[in-house]
Amino acid sequence: MENDQKAIKKTSILTPDLKPIKKNGSLYYCETDRARTIIRLGKSISNEFSDLQGKKPIKYTLEYYRDNKQFHKRVKKVVNENEGLPFLLFLVKEE
Repeated sequence: MENDQKAIKKTSILTPDLKPIKKNGSLYYCETDRARTIIRLGKSISNEFSDLQGKKPIKYTLEYYRDNKQFHKRVKKVVNENEGLPFLLFLVKEE
């Protein structure tokens, strides 16, 4: 009977981490643009999107709204029409 008890092990099903990915980074200076225009997403983001790995070109669309009302309206439309999951990007000036 002792052997039977040793064979029984407690197991649990693995579940994905559903917490949002939050990454702090810096904008990098681009000589061509003469401005800080380069964003490096980092490994945590590239691991989430397998298409980012490799040398195949990837395009993006950036939308910027100048007030919260327009932004909120756009996010609501994206969610309601299942257009995808947007990223939030905050630009913060270090003092």
